[in-house]
Amino acid sequence: MLVSKKKNKEFVDGVCKGLIEIGAKKIKDEIDVFRTFELDTIVGKLKINVSTDNNCIFTVFSRFENVALAKEKFSCNPYSGKYNVHIGLVREMTIEQYVKLAVTPFELTLPKKLA
Repeated sequence: MLVSKKKNKEFVDGVCKGLIEIGAKKIKDEIDVFRTFELDTIVGKLKINVSTDNNCIFTVFSRFENVALAKEKFSCNPYSGKYNVHIGLVREMTIEQYVKLAVTPFELTLPKKLA
């Protein structure tokens, strides 16, 4: 099963919207490759690259700037700080569900808000 161009666009647009809603700032837009964002997290800056060319899985690449601190708090690569999201295709899932799965790990990096 492959990702259609329409579904890929819906995923990319949904993830970009979701990232902006949680406070990420768009810093670069290479339409044929990535849309790049920066997010302030509890461990410093996180650079996020939303892949615009998904064809067999949905992917969002990211890397913490402060690897030493990030690896203490998150399940990221302890050497590079990579905190990537890869979501395999499931026939029953909607684009909204894929977007939620892709954005949630980034929401978890944010400071907790007091109610």
